[in-house]
Amino acid sequence: MNGVRVGEYSTLAANYLLKRLEAIGCQAAYPERRASHEFILTFAKLAKDNHVTALDIAKRLLDYNQHAPTIYFPLLVPECFLIEPTETKEAMDDFVDAMAKTLEEANTNPETVTEAPFTGPRASWMR
Repeated sequence: MNGVRVGEYSTLAANYLLKRLEAIGCQAAYPERRASHEFILTFAKLAKDNHVTALDIAKRLLDYNQHAPTIYFPLLVPECFLIEPTETKEAMDDFVDAMAKTLEEANTNPETVTEAPFTGPRASWMR
């Protein structure tokens, strides 16, 4: 696959995932921009309203067998995820499902998210 095709697929994947995440309530840090190969979400409102941070969400994603995106970078966006999707469509859809569950928990039972992870080898020392 040549570089142009790779760039096109990267852009397509990033915009697909961004739209899916926005549809479940995630907030783009720069909503006026179209994603190139990556995009940034902010969870600043969730942190302010429910005391659930980007780090809490990242750790909760581990319980859903998801690798969390880069957090807290860039430093100018509070409570952020930097997402650069490289996965298949199915893997991106699984990520959206895990994020939807995590956001629901953050809004209905924040302690479930702030006390995560509950499973895996790191669960006991990450709390």
